[in-house]
Amino acid sequence: NVFLVMRPKEKDVFGSISLKLNGKPVPKTVQGEDVIEGAVQITKDKLYKLIRLEKAEKSLLEIEFLDNNIQVFAFTFG
Repeated sequence: NVFLVMRPKEKDVFGSISLKLNGKPVPKTVQGEDVIEGAVQITKDKLYKLIRLEKAEKSLLEIEFLDNNIQVFAFTFG
């Protein structure tokens, strides 16, 4: 699993990120619960669940920040 702690810089102004896994849109079968169609809307200070794989494997996760209203704090695996 891949998690990222984020929050909007400005209160009541949301931010967004886009995800790719191995150069392709993240398949629905491995999207974390905060991902909707390969994107995450950052609405509050929390641990966002990005990826959930059945087993550990070598992959490349690309995170594109779609605006400048996001603060990032911790990138973790579990």
